[in-house]
Amino acid sequence: MRVTPISNVNFIPAHPEVLHFPKGGKPTLAQNEWQIWSGSQDEGGLPDIEPGHSKEHKILMPFKWWIEHHNEADVIAKAKNGQIGVWFATDVDILKHADVIEAGKTVWPLVAAHFPIFRDGSSLSTAALLRDRFQWTGEIRAIGDVLVDQ
Repeated sequence: MRVTPISNVNFIPAHPEVLHFPKGGKPTLAQNEWQIWSGSQDEGGLPDIEPGHSKEHKILMPFKWWIEHHNEADVIAKAKNGQIGVWFATDVDILKHADVIEAGKTVWPLVAAHFPIFRDGSSLSTAALLRDRFQWTGEIRAIGDVLVDQ
């Protein structure tokens, strides 16, 4: 697959640190190792996520991008290697893509729900569906315009 260099304008801003709230545990602050690719200017290639390119080696890809590329061997290999996770936009009907999500559960190291504005809580429903209906046991990250109490 062709590797497409990407610039910082194609990323959703992310804080350099992440606050983890484990169920039944104490919240902890950790360095954020993930960049969030917006998926804009997608030329079909895999963004340059080779190790050694600073923080660019771990990227959350839009789920819409994953739908188009989830059968490609190099994409699956990078996900299994912990380099690719996915994020869900508010307009994605995840129930419509149950088969893709079930297959993705075996390779995604991380998933995220996007909050385009802090008043939009629809991504909370996405996170609840991932936990309850899809039995996702890994990390679900809130990205975008998120307040700490969300």
